[in-house]
Amino acid sequence: MAKNVIIMIGDGMGWEITRAAAIQKAINEGATGDSLTDFYTEEKGTGLNLQKLDGFTLATTGGTYIDGSKNNSALEGNPFRRETGVAVIREGYDLSDLPGLDENGNFQGAQVVGFTVERTETGETVFVGTDADGNPLVDAEGNRFEVVGSNAPILGIFDPGFDERAVFALNEEGDMVQVGGFINAYDPTKGPTRPWLPHSDLDYVKNLYPDSANTATTLYTAVKSYNAAVGVDIYEDDLVTLGDTARDLGKSFGVVTSVPFSHATPAAAIGHVSHRDKLNEEERIVNNEVVLDEFGVPLHEDHSGGAHEGEPVFALDEDGNPIPVLDDNILYDILNHSQPEVVLGGGHYLAAGGTEADPFERYLTVEAAESLRNGETAYTFVERGANAAEILAGTAASIDVNSGEKLFGVYGARGQGGNLPWLTADGDYSNLGLPTRLSNDRPLAEGETVEAFIASELDANPTLTQMTLAALDVLGDDSDGFWLSIEGGDIDWAMHDNNLDNSIGAMLSFDMAVGAVQDWIAANGGYEENLLLVTADHDHYFTLNNDFPTQLQEFGAEALTIQLDENGQPLLDEEGNRIDEVDTAFAAHYWGSDPEVMNGWAHHTSIPVPVYYQGAGADVLTQSIGSGFEQYGFDVPGIEGHVDQVHIAQAMEAALLASSLPAPNEVIGTNDDDVLIGTADNDLMFGF
Repeated sequence: MAKNVIIMIGDGMGWEITRAAAIQKAINEGATGDSLTDFYTEEKGTGLNLQKLDGFTLATTGGTYIDGSKNNSALEGNPFRRETGVAVIREGYDLSDLPGLDENGNFQGAQVVGFTVERTETGETVFVGTDADGNPLVDAEGNRFEVVGSNAPILGIFDPGFDERAVFALNEEGDMVQVGGFINAYDPTKGPTRPWLPHSDLDYVKNLYPDSANTATTLYTAVKSYNAAVGVDIYEDDLVTLGDTARDLGKSFGVVTSVPFSHATPAAAIGHVSHRDKLNEEERIVNNEVVLDEFGVPLHEDHSGGAHEGEPVFALDEDGNPIPVLDDNILYDILNHSQPEVVLGGGHYLAAGGTEADPFERYLTVEAAESLRNGETAYTFVERGANAAEILAGTAASIDVNSGEKLFGVYGARGQGGNLPWLTADGDYSNLGLPTRLSNDRPLAEGETVEAFIASELDANPTLTQMTLAALDVLGDDSDGFWLSIEGGDIDWAMHDNNLDNSIGAMLSFDMAVGAVQDWIAANGGYEENLLLVTADHDHYFTLNNDFPTQLQEFGAEALTIQLDENGQPLLDEEGNRIDEVDTAFAAHYWGSDPEVMNGWAHHTSIPVPVYYQGAGADVLTQSIGSGFEQYGFDVPGIEGHVDQVHIAQAMEAALLASSLPAPNEVIGTNDDDVLIGTADNDLMFGF
């Protein structure tokens, strides 16, 4: 079985953006087709490196929906605003009494409906509790059940007239309670059975969309969890990741990403915290230690008679001050607990507009960087700066993973939130330093030209392919093998921005890294010793018109994203911002469910994502197609032609475990009735 297991995750890489990138690459290579039918309209498709892999299927991506929210764990309170795992269990979510069966004892997934957002006089969002038909629920006095909250988009323009809310009912006491189970099971009778096929309920896939943290957690552990969960289950207990499994088997492991190193997708492989925004001890919020009773249950102001009401009781130091929790964050986990052999990504404090005088410490603090530079950790440290790619390659070549040496590299381009330089559909870096599709200002140094800025940032940062090769150089020296996660995270950032140009560019950048891995596999044991899986954590809502190839060839992806003048330069509004191209007929694509609205959705969706795979142990995934899976004691039915992300994790785990077993003895039967008797060792038996 597989000595090495590699998963490559195109964050947000749905089937449709993959097709757009394949068409762009084909056009770059001389193709002249006029319509989608001249390229491909179904199944795996051709044109990209990832499409050369033998296996192809689709994966469902759902997480959990607890007590009316995808963001709730099974513990009380906000997972971000308290220490991981330190809270009492929500009523009705004890492991022995989880909701998930209908009145006939059959599995029932989460039930949600769309609803119309209302706003209070102060601008807060009001969600109205409704039944399965969308009718508002009212109490005995005729008052509506309302929940006041907030739901803001990540980037781009969000359709404010639609979002999800649990189906509610009134219990015998007249209280509003959630109907249905807590596991988000995809319903192919409502959403598309295949991403390339039409479907009648265009809004269904907007419901129950996951985030990158919970999907990555599932891909690395085979366990479903809530949005924002990083390596923990719904009870915020640590899960065994594939990195943990690799380490237990004597193998190395690592993560590579084009976005910040502790962002959701890599973090789920190397951290165990209750919320993805627990990035480091100084980031955004400081939680305090809570007093526990003799049973380890957190105390609250009213804990008489077993009650847990009111605010938590915090532990105090000798001066009577609350004691801050300093180890409940992803950076601490990396440096002190998981300690993967390789961590390479963005997130440098000099990116995203940070300076030495005013550092951007969302991901990497100056203190942590100094500790890494001074050799106070287990890592050899490399970072953004002149000649970055060559320094990274040379450092990787010098690392001896078998003697315990490790590599940590942090990069990031100025102006881009901490990720690597944007590649555009044309294969250039003309959007480098611009945070969104409508931005036109870069954080230029005094006297710095745009051309000098781009050249400087390209010199200061390696590409995803160069980081991938560095990771393989380090991990490939481990004679026992390795597990590696590689993420093209900027696909997701570009698609949240509804940016066709950058989305295709990010896809092409990711596919170059796939090609580099394929070449490495060919030179290092082939697919007999390696398992490669390429997939996505989730999809977005992106659709191509049939004449997309014609428009792309004639005008280019930039002109299909923003308005250009006769010289090909961006048109600007009165405030100096670029102007959207909003004509979906001209642009030949749109975001969301309305073909006449260009930017109608900027979130994820629950559309199943493509999976491309090949190598030792790939048959485990193939055999899982159409199969169900078990979660928290429930048997979730399978979907014809699909796997779930649970199966992807199980296939990788099986490949890792099989590689550690001794060579089997073969016991072969005949055409007659045979009794096959194994030995005390590992045996492989064939009956006929």
